[in-house]
Amino acid sequence: MRWNIQPNFLKAKALCRLCAAKMLPERSIVASQNHLYAMRLSVHPTYKQSQGFTLLELLVVVALLGLISAAAVIGLDGVEKDAALQITKTEMIEIRKALRQFKQDVGRFPDTTHPADFSQVTSGSLPDGLVTFSVDTARGWRGPYLTSEGNGSVTVGEDLQADGTGSILAGTSFPELAGVADEFAHLPEANNLLAWRQCTDTANKACEYHSKFGRPYLLFDLEGETPRLVSMGEDGRYDGVNATDACVPNNDDLVVCLK
Repeated sequence: MRWNIQPNFLKAKALCRLCAAKMLPERSIVASQNHLYAMRLSVHPTYKQSQGFTLLELLVVVALLGLISAAAVIGLDGVEKDAALQITKTEMIEIRKALRQFKQDVGRFPDTTHPADFSQVTSGSLPDGLVTFSVDTARGWRGPYLTSEGNGSVTVGEDLQADGTGSILAGTSFPELAGVADEFAHLPEANNLLAWRQCTDTANKACEYHSKFGRPYLLFDLEGETPRLVSMGEDGRYDGVNATDACVPNNDDLVVCLK
């Protein structure tokens, strides 16, 4: 006996689809349609969603970045100047301690050939005219009292006097002196005055002048009533002795009295 079930199977399949359509809630059909629409949007974005910045928007962003950069540079410039001032003040306190220690050991402040001469304080070997420290007498040189690392020899004018009068830029160039530089960086003056070398051997490239370096600290009146240490300050110019009180600076110079 041969059964023909194909027509019955197709009829049952059609009935199942009809039943499923009737049983499926209307809300589910709408939700399915919305889901399919959302998928089409994600796969095929509209032109408005894919467009970039306009030229005007880019110009505004560039202008804002320029303003921020300029403000940052101005702010850092002020910070750098303030840092140089604070470091110089701190260094002057430390130099004062070293000079007072020198006086305690030797019995006097250092002999100087020029106010910028720190050779007896920075030398690593016994300077001429001094004796090595003796435990028995508690007297004698036991330097160096200051490190000369990062400094070197400076060229100055011989017109500047031990009492603080005169100019460091006038007169014949003094032989290069063992100086100590402050933190205010400046270019050398004409004829290489206030220029620095790491050493005196001109055949050595390490001895070339620094393109920018601090001004030398100055020592005044070491044998007088107002021995003092002076920095030329931010402007890099020595402003002379205050006529009222030598321990009070003129203009932006910095002064520390040693007594």
